[in-house]
Amino acid sequence: MNVIMYHYIKPNDYKNSNLRYLSIDQFNRQLDFFERNFGFVSINEFVYNFKNKIYSNKVLLTFDDGLSDHYQYAYPILKERSIKGVFFVPTSILKKNKILNVHKVHYILSKNNPKIIYKKAMSLVNKWDLNFGTKVNKEAYIYSSHEEYELRIKKLFNYELDFEVSNKLSDELLKIFNLSHEFSSKLYINENQMSEMSTNGQIFGSHTKEHKILSTLDFKTQLKEIEDSFSDLSNFIYDGFKTISYPFGYKFTYNSDTIKILNDQDVDFGFIFDNKKNQSFKRYEISRIDCNNYIF
Repeated sequence: MNVIMYHYIKPNDYKNSNLRYLSIDQFNRQLDFFERNFGFVSINEFVYNFKNKIYSNKVLLTFDDGLSDHYQYAYPILKERSIKGVFFVPTSILKKNKILNVHKVHYILSKNNPKIIYKKAMSLVNKWDLNFGTKVNKEAYIYSSHEEYELRIKKLFNYELDFEVSNKLSDELLKIFNLSHEFSSKLYINENQMSEMSTNGQIFGSHTKEHKILSTLDFKTQLKEIEDSFSDLSNFIYDGFKTISYPFGYKFTYNSDTIKILNDQDVDFGFIFDNKKNQSFKRYEISRIDCNNYIF
C-alpha cells in the first residue's frame, strides 16, 4: 500500500515563495502518475485489505493539519477525479481563532530571514532564562532537507522547548515581526467546508487537538488530546474508519500509552510518517510516504 502524506498545496505565486508547499500543477501531475501506475484505493477496499491482510500497490492520499489549502485546492481536484482522501484535523483550529504553534513557526519563517529569526529567538531564550536542549531524536527531519537556520528554528520550537514555553516564545515573535493570529481564518479549514467535503465522501480523522507530541505527555493528557479530538470530529467520522495520524508522525512521537488509548477508544487505524511504503498490518503504525518523493 502506498499511503501519501500532504500538507500545503498552493498555486505558484511569489507570495508563497518562502513557504514549503506543493504546487497545484505538481499535485495534478502526481495524481496522473498514481492513477497511471497504481490506481487509488477506496476506503472500504482499504479496510477490507487490511483486515484480510491483502497486499496492494494502490494509493491512499492523506492530508495533515486541517489547512484551508485542502478545501480550496485539493478537494475540487479530488472531486473532479472521483478520488477520496483522508484529512487529519487538529481540532482546536475549529474552536480557537489562533494559529497552532507548528504553523506559527512556518508563518514566521515565510516572512523573514531564518538567521534573523533564530538570533531573535535565542536572545529571548537567554533573556527569559529558558531551559532547552532536549536531545532531538535523530529521526526528526531526516527525510527532508533544510537551510541551516530553518532547521535550527524547527528543532528549537518543535522539540527542544516545552510545548507551552514554545507557544509563548512563538507568540512573542509574532509581535516582534508584526504578524498576527488573524491569519488563522485564512490558514485553516472550517466546519462548513468539512461538511461539504464529507458529504462528497471525503474522510476525516484526528490529528489530536493541539498538535502536541504525544510521547511527551502523560497518559491522562494524551487521553484528553485524543478523546477530545474525536469528540470534536464526531459528526465527520466515517463508520468503520475511526483514524488518527500522530503529530509530526515519527516513531518517537507516540508510545505504548498512545497505542493503549487508541485501542481503548476503539480507533481503527493510526498513521505514522517513516517515508516508506506500508508493508505490514500493524493497524496503529501504518507507514506514509512524503508527497515530495513524487515531484516531477
